[in-house]
Amino acid sequence: MTTADAHAAARRSLLRDKIHLEPGGRAALSGSLDGTRLGRSAWAPARALADLLKPLPAEMLRWWALQPTGHAVIGGRSSYYQPGPFPLKRRTLMNVAHISPLHLARDRAAVWSALAGLFDHLLGCRGDAEGLWLSEGGGLSPPWQDVGRRIQESFQLGYAPEEAARSPRAYFAWGFAMYCTRRRELNVIDPLLERLFRTTILDARFWRRVSPRGGGE
Repeated sequence: MTTADAHAAARRSLLRDKIHLEPGGRAALSGSLDGTRLGRSAWAPARALADLLKPLPAEMLRWWALQPTGHAVIGGRSSYYQPGPFPLKRRTLMNVAHISPLHLARDRAAVWSALAGLFDHLLGCRGDAEGLWLSEGGGLSPPWQDVGRRIQESFQLGYAPEEAARSPRAYFAWGFAMYCTRRRELNVIDPLLERLFRTTILDARFWRRVSPRGGGE
């Protein structure tokens, strides 16, 4: 299987198991936009989110697909990460990144910020309600704990803008979104954080090194 095929397969798994639309909102999702950015299909926002994930390592996406918690729900006007339970139809999802379809079309940084919260939580403690997030020094294994430690060290240097300096979680979300949308600017503002993302969390080689099976540990 080629790298492209592996990546496409991982995104299909996420579309099947992890990416959801809010009930009763499919028409609103398409109708709220002019159709030029996301298309007119009811499932176009879900496919747009899957396409947005293309820059992430396939190993990272496969790992996400295998986690018992951690979902993306498309709907509403805001994008944010919500730890804990979220009722959807007849299910209760745990640990949800809420994604606005408007942001999918016009504010990708907001989408990445919401997804960053999900990854921060899952990589820190698999989404445990009482566990440490990655940015707080958590981690699924010693290599990931080292990443968490380095995030905290970078946070203490104070390079981030005011809105990202509130907490390590806010710092991680800001850096993740900046890396995925304005990487060169991140490298100017906070070169250590840019390098950390480039060589660990968003590096396929790092994922293969810490877990040959893509399990993250």
